Amino acid sequence: MNQDRPFMILEDDCALFHKYDSVCVPDDCSLLYLGVSLWMYPHDTRTLQISSRQFPIEPHTSIHIFSYDENLTRIKGMTGTHTILYRSRDVLKHYIECMTSNTSCAEGTPHDLIFAVLQVEHACYALKRPMFYQDKILGGQEDVTKLEFVNGRYQMC
Repeated sequence: MNQDRPFMILEDDCALFHKYDSVCVPDDCSLLYLGVSLWMYPHDTRTLQISSRQFPIEPHTSIHIFSYDENLTRIKGMTGTHTILYRSRDVLKHYIECMTSNTSCAEGTPHDLIFAVLQVEHACYALKRPMFYQDKILGGQEDVTKLEFVNGRYQMC
């Protein structure tokens, strides 16, 4: 990891799910998703640049989520940005540039679709037992974020 300190951004509808004293991540980890979602967007950024396009969100399949070790999965195409730990400023800058570029081409593009697409370019991991979920009392989508990784896929608890 470079000299940057990791930092975390949480959305306002997050609630604690599983508490951790520490989490070990691989050296190549760019982003660690501390919360997950059942929804996937396994397309590329070219599909986001068509302003009239409806954004088809697909139910999660194990094709885009891989077990990494006993605590982590490797993710590609997962939507949901309610809790992410960024490991470097360079990665965050890249995400901001892509969001700026894509939203100016396709106004109204949900930012979590851009994040889902960029997971292919970066080493993104998620906790098998997520630390946070979106609480329905706070306006979150609890039914698709209060999950655990069981039998090769994230499932509702």
